[in-house]
Amino acid sequence: MINQFRDRLTDLKSKRNYAQDERDLIEQFYTNTRGEIEESKIKIANKETEAEQLEENHRVEVKVYLQKVKHLEYDQKLTNKKIRLEGDAAMTAEETYNKNKLISMQEDKSKKKKELVDNEREQQAEVRQQQLQQEKTLNKLKAFYDSKIETMINNYEEQLKKLKEDLELKIKVNL
Repeated sequence: MINQFRDRLTDLKSKRNYAQDERDLIEQFYTNTRGEIEESKIKIANKETEAEQLEENHRVEVKVYLQKVKHLEYDQKLTNKKIRLEGDAAMTAEETYNKNKLISMQEDKSKKKKELVDNEREQQAEVRQQQLQQEKTLNKLKAFYDSKIETMINNYEEQLKKLKEDLELKIKVNL
């Protein structure tokens, strides 16, 4: 029986050792798993911190870009206002220039019309004077040629008279 008990003791010791080894192995797995869980929790915490940091950086960048956009919009408003004011000033200057140019052109037009009327009057006066002068010259020439015609008529009448007398004389002589 002792042998049996010894065998059984040995068998139980071996089973106990096997169970203890199993327990030690399970405890080691548990410890390793707990360590891995802690490492995973640390990694998760690090990743969450990193994500929060990235999110904060992103918010800061968004704020910076929004400020840049606001600044650019403000600059654009100022530039648009400046351009509008310059455009209005240029339009006012152009309108003033056009009005002055129009007034100047109208004055020139009235001066040219007055000059034209004056020139027409002068030319009409010259034409009348030339007509009078030509009428005088024509009257003189007419008088001159009328007197010449009378003189020629008288000369021809005298010649005709002489020829008639000569003809009568020839007729008388021939008869």
